[in-house]
Amino acid sequence: MGLAQATATSNFMNSIEPFTPGSPNASHHYVWDRNDSGQFPLAQYAYDRGLMKLYGNAWSAPGYMKTNGDENNGGLLCGVTNASCESGNWMQPYSNYLVQWAHFYKQSGVKVTNLGFLNEPKIHPGTGSDNLAINCCDGIGWKEQEAMTAGLQAGPDPAEAYLDVVSGHGYNSVPDFPLTTMKRTWVTEWAGLSGGFTPYTFFANGGSGEGMTWARNIQVALVDANVSAVFYWIGGENSTTDSGLINMIGDEVIPSKRFWAFAQFSRLARPGARRVEASSSSSLLYVSSFLNSDGSVATQAMNNTTQAFEVTFKVHAAGHIHTAQPWVSKNVLVGITLWYFDPC
Repeated sequence: MGLAQATATSNFMNSIEPFTPGSPNASHHYVWDRNDSGQFPLAQYAYDRGLMKLYGNAWSAPGYMKTNGDENNGGLLCGVTNASCESGNWMQPYSNYLVQWAHFYKQSGVKVTNLGFLNEPKIHPGTGSDNLAINCCDGIGWKEQEAMTAGLQAGPDPAEAYLDVVSGHGYNSVPDFPLTTMKRTWVTEWAGLSGGFTPYTFFANGGSGEGMTWARNIQVALVDANVSAVFYWIGGENSTTDSGLINMIGDEVIPSKRFWAFAQFSRLARPGARRVEASSSSSLLYVSSFLNSDGSVATQAMNNTTQAFEVTFKVHAAGHIHTAQPWVSKNVLVGITLWYFDPC
């Protein structure tokens, strides 16, 4: 959820305080229309269907809080190191601004669980939690976020201590190694941004928009980078670009194969699941496995060849297998859920 823009053109979002109050210490005048540039109704629909986590991320502080006076084109938050402004220090008002946005959602029946105050940044402004889980810092790539993570851990009062999640994107560098932190890590943005919309191809030649490409991206992030969540940019879009999971042109809704790759993981590895050890005897078959809170074990197996072969699952766990449910996507992504009961 983007939440700090002053206009709603393109992918920008309306601000809850579009006009400056004049100074950091002046009375603030927030605006709430229960729409939030279309974001609130979408969040409400998801919340009504059991959404457990809602992440709000600010693309920018409002322009009047920044050195460049613009919500775009860089600039620094007035008051951070080496960023003084004639109007004063806006760090605390920016914190209040973000928390107020979350309050508006809560008052309207939707709980924001995680709040991020940076997006692909080069600065580290302060914020306040108000019992919200705080994310940082949404680096444009995983290596870039790793470099920023060292800064979060520096000093006598490291910023990392105040965070719940360390977050990064997958654009400039992919999430294929664990970040150097004991905090949970999330991939909060990643997408294929080149070429036209690729709706119908699960696998052809390993293209950036293919379903198999993204199934593997998800698995690598979960297993090799040990992340707790993978978010895609963007869910639905009414354009012909390849950035959306779902394309909406006119009255037609077209889900891509990437959408079903994400669905295959989320259908089986449910919120609250823990990743458990999984290995494959074949270098051409990639596997991952998750223990759900209901006792079931969800395993994903990906065939990295153009030929079909038989897969045998061997599970080492307490209890006995009660039932097993397989799911197959185009014969290259297999999901299986095993339900156990304890003989004792």
